[in-house]
Amino acid sequence: MMDVAIFGCGGLGQMTQDILVQAGRWRPVAFLDSDPSKHAREIDGVPVIGGLESLASVIAAGVSGVVVAIGDNRTRVSIATELERRGMRLVGAVHPLASISPSARIAEHVIIGPRAIICVNAAVGPHSILAAGSIADHDTRIGAGCHLHPASRLAGAVQVEDL
Repeated sequence: MMDVAIFGCGGLGQMTQDILVQAGRWRPVAFLDSDPSKHAREIDGVPVIGGLESLASVIAAGVSGVVVAIGDNRTRVSIATELERRGMRLVGAVHPLASISPSARIAEHVIIGPRAIICVNAAVGPHSILAAGSIADHDTRIGAGCHLHPASRLAGAVQVEDL
């Protein structure tokens, strides 16, 4: 199991923490958040240590992976791009109760919630989120930086453009 930071400690960040813990592949060790009022807190035992200015301490602690868990699509992609530029590895968070067809193509740095379904020949672009119970049916294409909200349903061969 490898250590990872989560950028964003709101509802999506907490959901991402839960996904990472349940999946058992990554161990969340720090939250980063741009809102100073959230700093110096703990969420389920994981400290909120600061914003981008705290990235050097995360790297110094040997953490090289990060998930950006911010609901606003443009902000999520912008922060992910900046973190990657600063040497962080963007990782995905896939809940163990998600159902993903072996023929589906899932890009790096995607958050997939519990009971999400990604069907045959579907594709999900980088920095995207498929929340709990969302469905991308056969041959659906979800572009980069998209967000399917809980229980969203996309019928077969739907095309969702990049943000």
